[in-house]
Amino acid sequence: QVRTAAEWRERGRRVTVGIAGCMAQHDGGRLFETYRKDVDLVFGPDQVPEVGALVERAERERVLENDFREDYRFVQEVAPSFQNRVSAFVTIQKGCDNKCTFCIVPATRGPELSRPPELILDEVRACVARGAREVTLLGQNVNSYGLKSGGFPSFAQLLYRIAEVPGLERIRYTSPHPRDMGPDVIRAYRDLPQLADHVHLPVQSGSSRVLRRMKRFYSRERYLELVAALREARPGLALSTDIITGFPGETEEDFQQTMSLLEEVRFDASFSFFYSPRPGTPALRLGGEEVPVAERKARLMRFQERQRAIQVEKNRALEGRRVRVLVEGPSRWDPAVVCGRSSDFRMVNFPGGLDLVGRTVEVLITRGFTNSLRGELVGA
Repeated sequence: QVRTAAEWRERGRRVTVGIAGCMAQHDGGRLFETYRKDVDLVFGPDQVPEVGALVERAERERVLENDFREDYRFVQEVAPSFQNRVSAFVTIQKGCDNKCTFCIVPATRGPELSRPPELILDEVRACVARGAREVTLLGQNVNSYGLKSGGFPSFAQLLYRIAEVPGLERIRYTSPHPRDMGPDVIRAYRDLPQLADHVHLPVQSGSSRVLRRMKRFYSRERYLELVAALREARPGLALSTDIITGFPGETEEDFQQTMSLLEEVRFDASFSFFYSPRPGTPALRLGGEEVPVAERKARLMRFQERQRAIQVEKNRALEGRRVRVLVEGPSRWDPAVVCGRSSDFRMVNFPGGLDLVGRTVEVLITRGFTNSLRGELVGA
């Protein structure tokens, strides 16, 4: 990418090159020096609201801005913009105060900071007024919202307030931490029909021993208690998760506990990875035998193979059933087909026109695949 920019410059074209995001936050000084002749701008996540001004400066001088800001302003407050769409993302919190030993986020995104609830509600109302029927609340540790901000509502209280916005059909959020999944949030699944029938609840490992080494602050047993409570509050709730295989010191027995957790919970989907060292993370200083890369990958493949089989079983079990789908737009593969998500976050494709976009319709499921469903519009 940088070489391409240099080639453009050699041809007399005006090009401003910037590096942004977590890498720029963590290693911005080195990048700034290494690419002295090629990179004009390096900035971290806390500088995103000022990106316009930073680019203007970078056209006159080289700019390095990657300090954490105590007066951080959320992007929507600075430059409101909205493209008409059915589903919108609303940031409510940034940063993370947890110290998971595998994670670099606390070093790149800074301490937790919650956005004032009035600004969140204003943005949700604006999204709905422009056509959104679903919002996804975003945060590095989204369900810790309000815990460090005096006078702010709790995350559960915020959910109840957002649910009162007229015209809003669904509320989603990502990503929560099991540590902060309190009984008030679980009760919200009993009380609020607007809360979608899906929770992404990262577990990382099925072994309590590994969870302690990861510094996750919950055990396997506590995670299973949360799953049971959520499913009792909302029968049929879909669950997805994150999994890391081959964490330092993970034994075959530890991994088998992850596999048995998969069988017990039967996740509807998962994001799974083999452990990859991150510079500056505490995991690099943990004792215990390191799992060879080949074994990390082999365990990941075993997990993913079983996860795919469970997904197929669950999706095929929906054949012949009717689900309500919020239509998002046309299929990428067939202009005569539209797609959208059910409340439990499954992608559903079915024949239909663009006049259905933005509407919630009933679809009869005819085929279940690994990652999607096929159906027919009821009453078409």
